[in-house]
Amino acid sequence: MIKIDENLLISDLLTTARELSSKKNNDFIKNNYGGFMVLNESLFNNYDKIVYFDNTLNKDSYEKLLLKDNMNSLIKMGYYLYNNKDYYIDMADNYLNIFRSVGFSTYPFWGNIRSYSEKDFKDIILGFYSTLGNDYYKIVKKYFDEKRIHIGEITYDYNVYSGCFKQLQWLESGYIFSVYDDFNSLTAEVLVHELGHAIDAERFLFPQQKNIPTFSDFLVEVPSTTFEIGFHDYLVDNRIDIDGGRILGNVNTFYTFDNLDSLALILLELENMYLDSDGIAVDESGEEYDVRNFLIYGIGGIFAMHLNLIRKSSNKDFLKAFNNLITCRKEMTFEQSIESIGFSVEDFVSCKYIEPKIKNDVLELRKRYKY
Repeated sequence: MIKIDENLLISDLLTTARELSSKKNNDFIKNNYGGFMVLNESLFNNYDKIVYFDNTLNKDSYEKLLLKDNMNSLIKMGYYLYNNKDYYIDMADNYLNIFRSVGFSTYPFWGNIRSYSEKDFKDIILGFYSTLGNDYYKIVKKYFDEKRIHIGEITYDYNVYSGCFKQLQWLESGYIFSVYDDFNSLTAEVLVHELGHAIDAERFLFPQQKNIPTFSDFLVEVPSTTFEIGFHDYLVDNRIDIDGGRILGNVNTFYTFDNLDSLALILLELENMYLDSDGIAVDESGEEYDVRNFLIYGIGGIFAMHLNLIRKSSNKDFLKAFNNLITCRKEMTFEQSIESIGFSVEDFVSCKYIEPKIKNDVLELRKRYKY
């Protein structure tokens, strides 16, 4: 199985603990304390080891600082939701119309996803990223070569669905964990997604010293989902796993819609709710809705689908549009983000350019499985 180098992780945690204990500035604490705590918990849960960190005196002040930062980000998210809510509601409606017109089904047929040897599994992931240029390929290869990836039976926080990328910003490094432990197209998809976060961090955030708190980065899932959808096409186009590529694409499409639909429903009632410091919307009865997740995964999926339309026509144009969007995302409005990748806001919201692919994937699966 593919495992993280425990000694490397322990070394990173030890040096980070020393830095945190040396009363670094607030930005250092905001950017590294959360990652340190999560990675240390992962080390304990999955490897039965822990880096002891005497933060008795600092813990309260650290957590107050993070809470204050979250609250500031929450205000930004409130404005973002309010300013763009009509777009999100329209996109959800347009997505639903596509589903209705084609008789969309979410049947996953998981048993038809292809399995691989460990070597082939790794080669397929590297092969996909090699199509996107040497820059991205080298980052992905580094994560394999330096053993920064864990695949296998693993203990996770309850809210991690399939995998996660956790970083220590000051070391410009991170680690990837997969919930799934089979060498198949599903686990490969999870790694491709999380490697997208690693590429985002190492190619855009670290070198440019972009201080974008994850909480208020509303396009945080765009890089990872863009590569994930591109990987589905790669499996199909290269006849590696035609069924699996379409099945995974089908599920991804529904997941995007489900998040957008949930977001739209909440926005219609948002005036009767309040947002807590974790981005959870709470209604008058106390029911909780993860509005931030609905936002970042719903919008992430829509951007990813449009970016992959460009990639299918021209890899050069795709890389230019992708780089422009991700590099400048902190400075751009929602409308400017759309226009930066070459679409009008009206066409983007209408979903008209991504409609043919959604319909084709559904019809191909229906033909294949006769449902």
